[in-house]
Amino acid sequence: MNIARSKITADGDTSVPPEVMKCLGVGPGAMVAWELCEGEVVLRRSNTHTFEEIHAAVFGPNGANAGVPADVKKGVRTYVRRRHMRS
Repeated sequence: MNIARSKITADGDTSVPPEVMKCLGVGPGAMVAWELCEGEVVLRRSNTHTFEEIHAAVFGPNGANAGVPADVKKGVRTYVRRRHMRS
């Protein structure tokens, strides 16, 4: 199913058509992954956080304190604030 087309520039750049961004649920600044699957290239949404980053945010850097749900929410909130803090 062909939902959109785009042109590749001489530099190898291309724009992601709005129809594709809507289907993927992504917007400006989002990460996407290009995968080769059975001779076809597939464009997918890409996660920006690794499992290790999420685990450290929830359980601390040593993974020792499993905590209760309130602690988990606090850990995630602290991690996100620290990661997105402006200098």
